[in-house]
Amino acid sequence: MSIFQLHMWLQEQVEVQEEMAGISRVSQLPKLIRALDNLPGLSSDIEDAVKRIGKKGLPILLRALQDGTAEGYRSDIRIHFVKLVGEIGGRDIVPELTAILRNGKMMETKKDIIEVLGEMGDESAVRELCRKLNQAALQEEAANALEKIGLEHVDLNGRVVALMVLGKKEEVRKLGEKAVPGLGKCLMNRGQETGEAAAEELCRMGNEEAVAALVRGLRTRNAEVCNSIAWSLGGIARKHPEYDWDDAIRGLGANLEIGNGDEKTLITNLGYMGKASIPIIINTTLKHGNIEIVERALVEISSVEGKNPGSVRWRISGRH
Repeated sequence: MSIFQLHMWLQEQVEVQEEMAGISRVSQLPKLIRALDNLPGLSSDIEDAVKRIGKKGLPILLRALQDGTAEGYRSDIRIHFVKLVGEIGGRDIVPELTAILRNGKMMETKKDIIEVLGEMGDESAVRELCRKLNQAALQEEAANALEKIGLEHVDLNGRVVALMVLGKKEEVRKLGEKAVPGLGKCLMNRGQETGEAAAEELCRMGNEEAVAALVRGLRTRNAEVCNSIAWSLGGIARKHPEYDWDDAIRGLGANLEIGNGDEKTLITNLGYMGKASIPIIINTTLKHGNIEIVERALVEISSVEGKNPGSVRWRISGRH
């Protein structure tokens, strides 16, 4: 069958007998959905046919979003298809789209659904979009969608996360200390760039609440974010040695133990946290037996005690 013949066949299937009951027309929808990707040159005709079927076809259209049919589409066709579903369903379809977003497994389809939800501007989608800020693979799309809907509809912590994902640090700074909990959330499962930027902002704040948020962030398993947290904690420790650093020392020590983060970075910043860091630095040195780490440990222990490296060398050599 030629392209022209197939074109005519599709038109015939959807246009003839307009007086027929809706069910006979809906029955043609799966064929139209399959043809959408197979014959992109006919997409406008297929789109018109789908629109004629209207809301009666929504269950079938939604199934295509759920079962992986749309995931296999070419990217430009897939987003067009999701927009078409949104156009036909209107705001009434938002609960179904958010349910697919919550339970579906098709990542590219989810990204397109998030974009369409943002364009629809329905506040009822905000809660689910905020959940997607927790997923590094979807956080950028979710933040953009929330901005389109209006960040005033998002709770403070979610707003801070969205602003950080969007790179709008100046807006976060206007919130002052109220931004600390949200910045803390950015350290966990929000992607490396967002986590590193949040660690920098918390270091800039430099108060004890910021230290507590950074310490909680040490639970991240992103090694680069862990390194950024270590530098931020070390930077604050140099300015505020009077703070209680016990929790930070334990947190950095735990990451040293499991190898999460750069050893030199963690040890360097442990060295700024007072004498309580010395046992962890020594134990790490003894465990790894790496001469470079040994030398780093000597320098940092010396910085803690305010002595020459030679005066603390016995602490290491005496325990071999």
